[in-house]
Parts: sequence; C-alpha cells; structure tokens
Amino acid sequence: MLHDPDAPLLLRAEAAGMLGVIAPRMDIREYAKMLADYGLWAGQSQGYTGVLQADQLNIALRALGGLLTGGHWNVAELQQLRAQSQESSPERELYDILLGWRYSPHIDSLEMEIERDRREHQQRMSIISAEILSLRTTNQELEEELQGLHHEHGKRGRELEEAAQAAGKLSDSLERAEQDKQALLIEIERLTDERDHLAARNAYLEQVISGLQE
Repeated sequence: MLHDPDAPLLLRAEAAGMLGVIAPRMDIREYAKMLADYGLWAGQSQGYTGVLQADQLNIALRALGGLLTGGHWNVAELQQLRAQSQESSPERELYDILLGWRYSPHIDSLEMEIERDRREHQQRMSIISAEILSLRTTNQELEEELQGLHHEHGKRGRELEEAAQAAGKLSDSLERAEQDKQALLIEIERLTDERDHLAARNAYLEQVISGLQE
C-alpha cells in the first residue's frame, strides 16, 4: 500500500507512520530522510514560495514520526546515523536538528563575521589606496629630482672639462672636481635605486588591490 501509486495519499501517509512504529524498515528510513527533497528547500530551489510536494512531504513526515514514536531513531541511533552521513548533506542536517542543533544562531554569527570582514576589507582598501597615492607622489618627486640631477651632472661635466683645459697642471683643482663628479654619480645611483624600489612597491600594491577586488 505504501508504494501503490493508486492508493489515496492520506492512506499511504498513515501506512508510513504505522510501519515506522513497527520496525525501522529500509523504505521507511529512506522516506524519513527525504524531507529536504519535498519541503521548503526543494520548493525554493524550483522557484516556489512553499513546499515542493506537500503530499510526498506528508508521507516523509509520517515515516519520520513513526521511527521516532517507535523508538527506532533514538539518541544513540541518530548519533550513529549522523556520524555515517556526509557533512553538509540534507541527511546530516536532519540528524543535527533532531539532536537539538539550531542553525539560525550559527547563520547569524556567520553573517556578522562576513559583515565584519567586509568592513575590514573596505578599511584595508582605503589604506592601500592612500598608500599608493602617496607612493605615486613620492615617485613623481623622485623622477623630477633625478632629472634635475642629470641636468646638473651634464652642466657640471661641461664645467669640469673647461676647468681641466684651463687649469692645465693644476691637479689639485682637477682632483676636487673629479670628486664632485663621483659624488653626483653616487647620488644619482642612490636616487635611481630608490625610484626603482618605489616603483616595485607600487606595482605590488596595485596587484594586491586587484586581488582583493576579485
């Protein structure tokens, strides 16, 4: 009768309940585990506002009630079934609820955690954006300073050449001029290294932002 498609659905539901009280038959156990296939979750997945199949859900509920009333699904049995079920499956959630677990507080906690992470993400984005802007400004200033030093180096080079030609044997003056020239080259090298370092830092931070936005 339980599996007779021509039998009245109410009669099939009553049969499921009675059979569940008598013994934990395999078909009754399967019906009891199919609440999610006929209920609200299945209905929402199909675009409905209510349950998907109310008649089949009635049979599944009566089967579950029979197993509970008959003492076949007691605490020990439910714990064993839960341990054997797949994590995050509808079957595991059924056993969790029957054993007293509440999902609403857990969901609320997750939503709060997500909101906190979202705010922290926005704050981090603001800090990184400000740092990138500062690095760009500093990089531009270094570029301008480097160009000025290149210009000054060219001008100094010409002056040193003229001084060398005019000084002739004045080796002391030439040596001091050469020292100035080397100092300028060292300064240019230092600023170039600093510019390259800032450029690399800027590229890294832009990559981080790109990763956070994905």
